[in-house]
Amino acid sequence: MLLNDRQAFIDRGVVVELPAPVFKKELSARQLLTAEYKTGSASLVTLLKTTLNSLSLVGLSPAGIKLFSAQYNGEGIRVERFVKLDSLPPVNQVVLDIMLGLGPAAELEGILPADYEILDDSHKRILSHKGRTVYIITYQNNDSRQLPVCIENTVFDYKIVLNNI
Repeated sequence: MLLNDRQAFIDRGVVVELPAPVFKKELSARQLLTAEYKTGSASLVTLLKTTLNSLSLVGLSPAGIKLFSAQYNGEGIRVERFVKLDSLPPVNQVVLDIMLGLGPAAELEGILPADYEILDDSHKRILSHKGRTVYIITYQNNDSRQLPVCIENTVFDYKIVLNNI
């Protein structure tokens, strides 16, 4: 299935439109991102910046080499790749993961298909479909702001661990 740059998979065979980048506060974070998946793991440094209506992500190797940059403003994703890496996931999937972790639940519920729901508590967000967990997002409070420290997709069997640096 071919996706446009405003779509991503929320579940096997289930495509959603990316939510508009709507944030209550601006954010700037430097994080060590470790992706864990069936065949191993990989780490990179990310520079994430959100404004009230846009998202910017830069990926660096652990040695500081710029790998890619991506900007999302709700109308599309602009990506620049500086190093060819086949192991990186599609950028639209990464943007969906970020939006699920940072976006307001009310905005996110507007893009979800029927029978999908978001449950929030003070340290966790769970996205489920008919009682089956699809995403588990764990938060840490940082300067009166909740930041994701782990984004786990149980359907596609990967986990993203984020450490602020």
